[in-house]
Amino acid sequence: MRKYTHYLDEETYPVIEFRRKVRYINGEKSNIFDSGYTILNNYEQVVITVEDDGTVVTQEQIKAAADAGMPIELVFKDVEITVRPKNQWEIQASGRASQATVAKSK
Repeated sequence: MRKYTHYLDEETYPVIEFRRKVRYINGEKSNIFDSGYTILNNYEQVVITVEDDGTVVTQEQIKAAADAGMPIELVFKDVEITVRPKNQWEIQASGRASQATVAKSK
């Protein structure tokens, strides 16, 4: 299997985990931070990485909502989901987006 990337304009997903991590460029630690939002998509967990300031939601808000069974939904803009082989029997999905915002309540 080869790597497959699917490009989407704007998608809304429930988020079950959030963390911030330093971006490495050419193996060197930079001063840029990325937010990693773990989403649920068809019962699969996928981490979508967004370069942002980390103020869209807090880790505590995400955890409390997920623990209560009502995950916070975020809107991701310019989403690209990449699927690649992890090993002979497994695949790995990851994503990137240009922006994340909290979805409006219905």
